[in-house]
Amino acid sequence: MQQRFRLTQSMLSALPVFEAAARHQSFTRASQELNISQPTVSHHIRRIEDALECEVFSRDHNRLRLTAAGEQLATAVALGFGHVEQEARAIQANLRPEGLTLACSFGFANGWLMPRFSGLRQAIGEYPVHVAATDWLSGFDRDTADLIVVWTGDQTSEHERVPLFPEVVTPVCSPEFLARHPTLLDPRHAETLLTLPLMHYDERDSQFMNWQSWFARWNIAYELPRDRYVFSNYDFMIQAVAEGEGVGLGWVHLIEDLLQSGKLVRIGQPIQGEKTAYSLEIRRGRVADDVLDQVGDWFRQEVG
Repeated sequence: MQQRFRLTQSMLSALPVFEAAARHQSFTRASQELNISQPTVSHHIRRIEDALECEVFSRDHNRLRLTAAGEQLATAVALGFGHVEQEARAIQANLRPEGLTLACSFGFANGWLMPRFSGLRQAIGEYPVHVAATDWLSGFDRDTADLIVVWTGDQTSEHERVPLFPEVVTPVCSPEFLARHPTLLDPRHAETLLTLPLMHYDERDSQFMNWQSWFARWNIAYELPRDRYVFSNYDFMIQAVAEGEGVGLGWVHLIEDLLQSGKLVRIGQPIQGEKTAYSLEIRRGRVADDVLDQVGDWFRQEVG
């Protein structure tokens, strides 16, 4: 018996990429939306064209256009995915717990929110709060959240946003590590860091400050070591620093408690990022406006 949806299954993983490229009429914008590289987008489009044995895009004076076959497929994909999305959201809405959903990064949740969480609960009374923590917003369905702590350089949005704080970064280490390397206390000796083990966090292609951009502020050239270990989770990296494994870049607002407790010490001067800042995005519609306003006011008071 012939397998059902044989042709569709051969293109299944590529169809969401095609849908984004067709909607934007751009491989570049599709790659940005899906957080994948442009060559990966091109690879998925070629898979579809090989399966269909025809082109779905053409270039007209460097402008990307859908062919007639591409238009036909784009309509079918939009209708099919749209229907599946609608039904999936209906199912999800029936299973979703009552209350407010706040999305943020693991680093923000552990370093800033959790030490203040009881205060947030008191600010909104008995209304339930669910925290959805993620490493990166790119893989998170924003429509499932009522509030999102946004930490990217793009501060434009159709939703209301409450500014929180800028990106302020400073090198940090443990007291024991500093005792072994006392010259780190001299902020003029930034070059000293080049000879020490530096902890690296996977900033991906974000605009967050990394070691290369930090050294560049001091006009120091820095080549990323090939054998460096990159932490995929910010909290794991900070924990390694606190245990004396080396020097890391600390986002000041996320390590306040560790600095105050003495588990981490600053070395050198903090630097403010030029592009990246934190803000609270308020998505109205599912939760009562007065509850969202109370949360927004609480955040404003906490950040001063």
